[in-house]
Amino acid sequence: MKFLPLAVILLLGACAHDLALMKRDETLHAYAAAIRWGAFDEANRYRSSPAYRRPIADNLRDIKVSGYHVLSQSADKERMTVEQTVELHYYRQGDLVEKKVVDPQLWHYDDITGQWQIDTPLPRFP
Repeated sequence: MKFLPLAVILLLGACAHDLALMKRDETLHAYAAAIRWGAFDEANRYRSSPAYRRPIADNLRDIKVSGYHVLSQSADKERMTVEQTVELHYYRQGDLVEKKVVDPQLWHYDDITGQWQIDTPLPRFP
């Protein structure tokens, strides 16, 4: 009977960790969808720093993303971070030339908000 409370605490801790991992996948997919649809204001909400949450520049308004491909992903479960590299295919509205850009991303889990946040700025579209 002495071990029952300890077992419950350990199980709850494991459940919280699993929930954070499920939220990670959900967040990464939602961010990818926002970028793919050109919803840069929505993607901006995943930023960890208020400095990154500035209004979207007008030059992003004509960007159309045609592909979002994760090239690599590395997760550190102890530190609750994810590094991933994404290749974006895009074109500017009115332009027939598709370009691509590589976007390195660093994500972390914020224990206070219970949310995954991205520490890198929105992709640069030269």
